[in-house]
Amino acid sequence: HRMLEDQAQAVASAVNTAKTDVQSVGRKESEYRALLSEVETNRNLYDMFHKRLSETRETSDLVTPNARIIEPATVSLVPAKPRKVLILAMTLVAGMVLGVIFVILKDLMDSKIRHAADVEDRIGLPLLGLIPTLSGKRVKRGQTAGTQYSPNGAQEFDESIRTLRTGVTLSTLDKGQKVVMVASSLPDEGKTTVATNLAIAFSQIERVLLIDADLRKPSVGAAFGIEGRQAGLTEFVAANTPIKDCIIRDQTNNIDVLVAGVVPPNPQELINSRRLQVLIEKFKENYDRIIIDCPPVLPVSDALLMGKLVDAVVYVIKAESTTAQQARTGLNQFERAQIPVIGVVLNQINPGRLASYGEYGGGYVISGYAEGRG
Repeated sequence: HRMLEDQAQAVASAVNTAKTDVQSVGRKESEYRALLSEVETNRNLYDMFHKRLSETRETSDLVTPNARIIEPATVSLVPAKPRKVLILAMTLVAGMVLGVIFVILKDLMDSKIRHAADVEDRIGLPLLGLIPTLSGKRVKRGQTAGTQYSPNGAQEFDESIRTLRTGVTLSTLDKGQKVVMVASSLPDEGKTTVATNLAIAFSQIERVLLIDADLRKPSVGAAFGIEGRQAGLTEFVAANTPIKDCIIRDQTNNIDVLVAGVVPPNPQELINSRRLQVLIEKFKENYDRIIIDCPPVLPVSDALLMGKLVDAVVYVIKAESTTAQQARTGLNQFERAQIPVIGVVLNQINPGRLASYGEYGGGYVISGYAEGRG
């Protein structure tokens, strides 16, 4: 009996040991299966990466061409660039376009009075006459005073002065305007030349007195060869010199001249004096036409003071020199002072710019002029 118990215990112990071994084998089998699955997964990954690597290597060995030949190249007989004919043609066209644009812009920006049409378009006053330029030596006394003589241009100049005389006559015919003042915007526009020659032109048909009211830079006396010591407007107003001693008779041109006299320190006071006003009224009784030369209106206001004593103003504009703005500024001053301006004289016309008087309204051809001051 004791032996059977020992055998039973031994058997039970063996069974327990076997169970333990079985359990250990089960665990190892599970670990084996897990390791086997991991190996299989790693093998698959290796195979995949190896396949991708092989494909990459095979692809890298392939070279894709950038171009392919369509047809064989031929040797050209002319250069492809530069295309000289095209470049020259484009340059010529561009130059012409730029030249036209430049001329148009220059004309728009240039406000100088150049042609007869500019007077009415930019100034808004009627044109009384066009006076051409002349050059050469100054004439002696006895010829046309205040002009410069040119064998080729004297006849045309005289004709332009007679045309101006006609324009002034027609403008003042109905109003009986005897006293006419010749004014300008700036110095050196030929105002004195126009005044002296207009007075000589009127002297051929009327009794005319020419007065030099430019008491700052008088020049009428020099145009007629009158000595500088001759008493004139200043001596009559300031020194009570008799008027008969101040007026000079130019027998050659059949005209009376009242020079400025000595340049006074106070020109505006003399012009604004009551004595001068009475004198002008007296002259109206003795003369058919009184032409007055005055200083330019923009630098000084003498012309505005003298304008109160006159019946009409002839405004001189130097062609290709005076701007429209300068002319309008001077004319506006006369307008504000209620001094009537009957028209404009475009002076010192460059004959090279005008083929004829066609733009003025006639067909009189001017040619052979030389450049000079009027």
